[in-house]
Amino acid sequence: MRLEASAPTFIDVLIPSNTGRNDRLDRIDRLIDWPKVAALLDDVHAAPEGRPAYPPVTMVKIIVLQQWQRRRNGLLSKVRAPVEQALGTMKHCYGYWQARCMGLMRNEAEALFKALAYNLRRADGLREGCAACG
Repeated sequence: MRLEASAPTFIDVLIPSNTGRNDRLDRIDRLIDWPKVAALLDDVHAAPEGRPAYPPVTMVKIIVLQQWQRRRNGLLSKVRAPVEQALGTMKHCYGYWQARCMGLMRNEAEALFKALAYNLRRADGLREGCAACG
């Protein structure tokens, strides 16, 4: 037994079809000839009993998106790593687990001083050639 991909769901009936369109996903959808993929997967069937299975093409689309997302995350991690290193140092070395002050101005000042301490420590480490601090 299979779920029909063309059958509208409760959400499809309530929300207009153009709401929440994602141009990036639409471009990805146009890159692959999904009818050919569906033809290759025609022999894949779910068990006759139990919960209805999703269409095999939908499952392949999920796998493709997962692989592209994994690749994208690998590329973004090179940009995120220096920022997360600074935030991690502020959290672990300077006790910035949570805001300790009341009010936005005081918390901004505390964050500024933590960042200043991190930058001074890093500058000192760079001056001395310390690999752990740079």
